[in-house]
Amino acid sequence: MTGEEDRDPAKGPAEVKSGYQKNRAGGPRKGKPWGRFVKAEGKIEELKNYVFDNSDGKGADRFIRTKEQIAHYVSKEMGRYGYDMEYVVETMKEPILQKPEKLGEDADETDKEIWKHECKEYVERKSALAGNLRKLYTILWGQCSEWMQAELKGLDSFRITQLNRNAIELLKNIRATSHSHKTQMNKAHALVKRNIFIHSIKQGRYQSNAQWHTYFINQVNTMAGIGGLIGAHPELVAEEERKLRVSLEIDPSVELEKEEIKECQEAASRRYLAALFLENSDESRYEELVRGLHNSHIHGEDKYPKTVTESLKLINNWKGTPKRRQMMKDGVQFAQTANEDLEEGEEDQETTLVNSGKRNNKRDKIKCFKCNE
Repeated sequence: MTGEEDRDPAKGPAEVKSGYQKNRAGGPRKGKPWGRFVKAEGKIEELKNYVFDNSDGKGADRFIRTKEQIAHYVSKEMGRYGYDMEYVVETMKEPILQKPEKLGEDADETDKEIWKHECKEYVERKSALAGNLRKLYTILWGQCSEWMQAELKGLDSFRITQLNRNAIELLKNIRATSHSHKTQMNKAHALVKRNIFIHSIKQGRYQSNAQWHTYFINQVNTMAGIGGLIGAHPELVAEEERKLRVSLEIDPSVELEKEEIKECQEAASRRYLAALFLENSDESRYEELVRGLHNSHIHGEDKYPKTVTESLKLINNWKGTPKRRQMMKDGVQFAQTANEDLEEGEEDQETTLVNSGKRNNKRDKIKCFKCNE
């Protein structure tokens, strides 16, 4: 016997010496090489599908998703003060703990007992914060792919960050590396691609407003990480500057301060993003809302939201008829008017078949699709 029958079962399957799979005839199979690409996985089983990695140039989006999942995980798994770690992951800042104030001379026994309890709580929370930050460092490092770990080790500050188990500094370095396009793409090209992408994303038909808002904000933050405000167009900035001059009574001949110009640019960006969020919301649900805002603007009433938060509030409170529901109403409907006085053979002129705007008075040919009568 030859082939697989000659092999000792304990030695496992025969090795394939060729770099490509073979077909039944023994020849090389066209297609991919033998083996497959192994996806990077995190060290924590619950977070194994969420990894910090930018080897394919998509690290910015991956960073947002992974950071969000880690925030939920540490809040749940790090005990009584897990919410402090959630805050650290979300903001990349250490929470400020309020130390209990000293009691006055007129404090009674109850006040003293409350103060002692607050002091104990403060000490426990501060101690837990230090320990949890070191644990968080381990979690973050375990969720980095080998590529990400190699990039982080190449940073000048890595040795100090590692020795101090500085989770916040590590997370900032992960963010910087995830948003870096130095090795993957030209900066101008990266900005162009990101601009095209953020203007093309739309709310899904079955996506909730909260999910849509979170996704939109994440993409905006990613864009900000690459560089520059979104939508700070000169026309919008000039309009914001005119409003500022009027409100502060600044003469048009006087130049604005740098901080004031920056404020106008940020206000213009917020207006642009609010309009973009609203425009890209589900058309089947909010087309009527957007049309109403446009009509109001034509009549001299500017009811457009000024921030993304205002846009979200607007679509949440909208009570119009969704386009899908309206389309269902525009299908085949029966409008029948009961008239007991009609004699046999006479047609009721009020009985109509509404179908694409056409009228039909032949009642005997009309049947209900449910009861067939």
